Amino acid sequence: MREEDFEALRGPLLTGRQSPGALTLVLLLGIFIEALLFFLVHIVIAYDSYYPYQDMIFKVHLVYSIAIIIISIPFMIPNIFMRF
Repeated sequence: MREEDFEALRGPLLTGRQSPGALTLVLLLGIFIEALLFFLVHIVIAYDSYYPYQDMIFKVHLVYSIAIIIISIPFMIPNIFMRF
């Protein structure tokens, strides 16, 4: 591959749309979107469903959602995610 093949990727980097500051905002919004989707899926949509093991699916999804949120929180701090 040539260097010219990657010129389209330089635009967002040069304008600042893909900067470390933007990552903080994206992770913060991601936490709220994850919580909203969890609420919509399990409380609103699947409340009256007849799926087997619905309570087990709820618990597993809750644990994974909490893990994603906990992992996202430290990476919202620029000093931490700049190390990686």
